[in-house]
Amino acid sequence: MGKILSIIGQTYILRRNYPELKIKFTRDVDVAWARLVLRIGLPILTLGLMNGISFLMQLRLVNVFGIVVTTAFSIGFIIMNIVDSALFGLSGAPAIMIGQSLGADKPKRAREVALKAALMIFIIMAVGAGALYPFKRVISDLFVDDVNILDETERYLQILLPSLPFFGLFITSLSTGRGSGHTIFPTSFDIVRHWGITITLSYLLAFIFGMGPLGIWIAFSLSNVIAGTISIIWIKYGNWARAVVKRAPA
Repeated sequence: MGKILSIIGQTYILRRNYPELKIKFTRDVDVAWARLVLRIGLPILTLGLMNGISFLMQLRLVNVFGIVVTTAFSIGFIIMNIVDSALFGLSGAPAIMIGQSLGADKPKRAREVALKAALMIFIIMAVGAGALYPFKRVISDLFVDDVNILDETERYLQILLPSLPFFGLFITSLSTGRGSGHTIFPTSFDIVRHWGITITLSYLLAFIFGMGPLGIWIAFSLSNVIAGTISIIWIKYGNWARAVVKRAPA
């Protein structure tokens, strides 16, 4: 609301100081520019929508096993979400550097930035996960006192924490795609990761192979490992290190 009021105020000042200015809609739209924006932005929009639905499906699978598993998942998710917030912050800078490198027509430097960022984030996440690992139960105990829930939460963290460095690689690939403008592969792969690996594998391990909630936790972890492995291959060898915005003629 504040931004809207600010825009209205600035518009009023401009109209008062420059009465000859007229604000109106125009049909003079650069079709190529609009097409490029849609090509870059639509995959990200689709990813946001699909991730919300996939998370509901994950909850549906977890809820089948009752209040203990559901609560353990909720606590574990809160802890992971805190880690993810820091991770998304770390991955923001490489996107800017990649975009600037490609804008300067330096694809080699863009790929170098992406690879170094992936390595740095992998190491940071590995150190962070290693530091948290011995305190799994202590952290869980901050949220609940029930022994059964504590045991399940600890098992959840025991399986998920080692996969966090690989999840960091995957987030770096999303950042690389957004910084370079090549969003189709990483966003499409994220949708496949959620539906084809996380949810499908969770169902198979938990119900078909009778592993119960342990199968769901393993599927979550394997999803991160597989996604991270494929992501670093794409970052190193993928055809993303080229500018999507054409250079204006001199």
